[in-house]
This record gives sequence, C-alpha cells and structure tokens, in this order.
Amino acid sequence: MTTARPIPSARRRGHALAGMAFACALILLAACGGGGGGGGGDAAFKLRLAVTNETPETATVTLDVDGEPGEPQTLDTCTGTTLTFELPADPATWAVTVNDEIAIDSTQLDPNLIDKNLIGGILVHDDGTIEITPEITPGALISGPAASGICL
Repeated sequence: MTTARPIPSARRRGHALAGMAFACALILLAACGGGGGGGGGDAAFKLRLAVTNETPETATVTLDVDGEPGEPQTLDTCTGTTLTFELPADPATWAVTVNDEIAIDSTQLDPNLIDKNLIGGILVHDDGTIEITPEITPGALISGPAASGICL
C-alpha cells in the first residue's frame, strides 16, 4: 500500500544525523582508549575518601605503601572532609590507616578494583572504632561528609 503523501525528507534526515553522531562518538571513544585513560599516559589512579571524625581528638589518616608510612593528613575532631590519595603502581600493596590502625588494605579488596579510581568513606566513631561506609567502589567523584550531625 502506498500513501498519497510522501514522508518529508527533513524528517528522514533526523534519524540519519542521529545515527551518524552515534557512529562518530563510538569512533572517538575507541580512538581515546575508551576506559577514561585517554591513551598511553602514566596517570596514576586516585583513591578519594569521605572521612568523618567523631572522636574527641584529631584523627591522622595516611596511605602506607609497601609498609612505608605516607604523608599524614589530619582531621580535626567533629569534622568531615574528602581526602585524595594517589594510588601506587602495580604490584605495590597499600593500606589506609587511621590513627595507626589499618582501615583499608589493598590485599583485602576485590581484584576487580585494582587499576581503577576508587571512592569510599571512613567513619571514625567517638570510641575510636573505624567503619568503612559506603564500601570501596570504582569511581572518581565523591561528596564530602555533611557537616551537620557530626558529634551531636
């Protein structure tokens, strides 16, 4: 069956342009490596942690690599912030310590998390116990902890 009125060519062009844009995006993604690396750089992966300190003392957070302590970052009592650490190249092992207690150990992580940017949170309770919340996951962006409600 044929129609008396043909479909205007302007309407047919929309689908073709959308398909062409999609194909160009795929080509660009393939050319840049696809995985966010952008092709061949020595860019290090980052670990970003939203850390909350509910203790009455200052908390010290470090990223220790192969058993060597890293640069300490301090967090005042009843505060929260986002800390960023540059992860070491493979095959180094690393651990995040809070007040000299291991909070995150790279050897205990899922192997699928290696060679990725990671995000997560650490809550240091008022009694000094450490809780990882939420769990460590792949990602690049994380919001800092809410300032209200800490040490109520």
